[in-house]
Amino acid sequence: MASSVPEPPPTPSKLTWWRRGLVGTAVVAALLVGLVWANAPRATGSLQVPPPNALLVVGTTPTDTAKITAAAMADASRRTASATIDAAEVASVAAERTGRRTFLAAVVAGVLAFWSLWVAWRTHQQTERRNATERANADRLHVSQLFDNAAGRLGDDDDAVRTAAIFTLERVYQDAALLGSDDEGVGAAVDSLRRSVIETLCGYVRDRASQKKVPRVMSDYRSPASVRAAISILGRLDHTPEHTTYDLEGARLAGVEFRGTYPGLTLQNAAFGNNVSFDGAVFPGDSSWSGAAFHDVVSFAEARFEGRVMMRATTFVAVNLARAEFLGPAVFTGVKATDQAIFSGCTFHHNTYFGKGEFAKVAHFGAARFDKSVEFNETKFVGSARFLEVTFSGPAVFTSEFEGNTSFRDSEFQDVATFLLDAFRDPNRVFVGCTFDNPGDDPRTQRQTPDH
Repeated sequence: MASSVPEPPPTPSKLTWWRRGLVGTAVVAALLVGLVWANAPRATGSLQVPPPNALLVVGTTPTDTAKITAAAMADASRRTASATIDAAEVASVAAERTGRRTFLAAVVAGVLAFWSLWVAWRTHQQTERRNATERANADRLHVSQLFDNAAGRLGDDDDAVRTAAIFTLERVYQDAALLGSDDEGVGAAVDSLRRSVIETLCGYVRDRASQKKVPRVMSDYRSPASVRAAISILGRLDHTPEHTTYDLEGARLAGVEFRGTYPGLTLQNAAFGNNVSFDGAVFPGDSSWSGAAFHDVVSFAEARFEGRVMMRATTFVAVNLARAEFLGPAVFTGVKATDQAIFSGCTFHHNTYFGKGEFAKVAHFGAARFDKSVEFNETKFVGSARFLEVTFSGPAVFTSEFEGNTSFRDSEFQDVATFLLDAFRDPNRVFVGCTFDNPGDDPRTQRQTPDH
């Protein structure tokens, strides 16, 4: 019955560190090339050397000499001004180079700082991811060992050891959350493990409560503590995977209590004895009880059936369904009760069918409510049939035999009501206080044969 814990999906590969280093080196190299380019010399205007002054020629007149002197002085002034302008230009170029160097140095420093921070962050992330993986692996190993150990002890000869193993499986179910939460694939792994726990518990109940291991007469028999514990744990498991079913087909159970939630419960051909209780239990999804035999009193008081209910050829000694609620279709075909059958206060929200059944003593439907159609087809009421203050919101069909004391006192028929003609000896007494939205359906107004 043991199964291995599923492994998580492989983590996608990341960039290796040497590739990251190459990328970073390329970025820094590009920045250094830019810095070198910025410092490269630029062609600037050179000082212009004026052409040499005209030479004084011997024999020039004083006037000519004055003119030459004035021209030389003007030329000297021009050269001085040009030198001043060139010096300013050189200073401006130097300042521009200095600013460019400073800017690029700041950019390089910022990039290097950002790169260092990014590398540190990535290293931290890598470490955290590695630590999380190691923790997850340890948790998976822990849960797997727990599961294998518990499943192995279910075959022990000592019922106390098996009971302890059952409670260990409950812990495994709860610890399945350790496998993770929102990571891809982890949810499926958790569901798979929980399904394994549920299937193991159900398989254990079927095996230990099989016909070979349980006496045929169960009036003085009680199911082992391990079986009772398994049924109790199944009822309190939460977060059950979608489409979960509890398959207990053929189990023979005595003195057990079903309290809690049992999704998709299957008890076909099961046998029950020694006061079994389903009081307050919730049954999500469809539930099947076909062929089940209840050899002692069984109670479903205030139980809630959320899906289709199938009871075909189900037999009861005494059954109590008081205030039970049926949200889906309910089929009771060939149902037999040798003692009391209590349906008082039941609510049937969907179509309900009673076909070819038999109630030997008391069938009590007081204050029940049928929101949709209900049909009692060829159902035999040997004892008393009490339909007191029942509300029939949908069509009601009674093609049944009423042999005992029958009463529909104060019931309300809000849709079509059909009864076999001559089914009642005294309709006026049977239907006291009843109201019919279709007056023609009232048996009190229908013509009776002379024999009645």
